[in-house]
Amino acid sequence: PTSVCGNWLAEIGRFAPSLNARIYSEGDDAARAAMVADAGPRDVLIVSYTLLQLAGERFAGKTWHTVVADEAQ
Repeated sequence: PTSVCGNWLAEIGRFAPSLNARIYSEGDDAARAAMVADAGPRDVLIVSYTLLQLAGERFAGKTWHTVVADEAQ
């Protein structure tokens, strides 16, 4: 859920500070599209399940090295 995105951001900063982590919900739609399109090595996009469903085609259109799903609830 969206409520844990900030916690993921903090934990990545704490345990993997060399990664560039961002929360997908920030910014307008053009900024979110650019965030996905421009994601590269060492970038981590944190997205809620709901937003992932809404932007499924956007995320599916990119090849990802790793996907992590958190079943917080």
